Amino acid sequence: MYYRRKILIVTKTYPSISTKYKETVCTAGVLLDDDETPLQWIRIYPIRFRDLNSDQKYKKWSIISAEIKKDEKDYRQESYKINDESIQVIRQTKTDNNWEERKSFLFPLKFESVNDIQGKGKSLGLIKPKTIKRSYLQEDDRDWKPKQQAILDQGDLFEPSADIEKIPYKFGYEFTEFGDINHRYSIIDWEILQLYRNCR
Repeated sequence: MYYRRKILIVTKTYPSISTKYKETVCTAGVLLDDDETPLQWIRIYPIRFRDLNSDQKYKKWSIISAEIKKDEKDYRQESYKINDESIQVIRQTKTDNNWEERKSFLFPLKFESVNDIQGKGKSLGLIKPKTIKRSYLQEDDRDWKPKQQAILDQGDLFEPSADIEKIPYKFGYEFTEFGDINHRYSIIDWEILQLYRNCR
């Protein structure tokens, strides 16, 4: 059963190709109670973002209201399914006083380390790195795989084929956390892939 809840949007991924939903975007954020107190990190999908009505297309750092339910097929505690047709954008959070409002949502859910996140059985979390060593990119396939392209090419009289550009690079960063432990993670945020397109 779906329940209507408030969510602070923190990030969303570049559109991916789904055999069931054709095109979908995964979004991560913070689940809030009715009074906008932060409760936990949350992952919501599927969201057919480009098919949403213009007043439903949320920006990062928006607070939305939507119908969600726990995804029982996903072992990750933070994974929820969303009825994307139910999305309502409530407001955009402020950046005054050095992001004071946004920090008030995030910092209560901060972890000490990546190991702390994993040790508590979480798949999402926020930490403060000791040092960001570098960002990097590596070449990727320049074209969608045949099965993916076939899904994109599907359409009917009322729905033209989707046009999602395949980004031929993967992006990531390396950082050190306290205790001098090194980490290397990919960046799949929509914004960095759009930045590539803008700078190209």
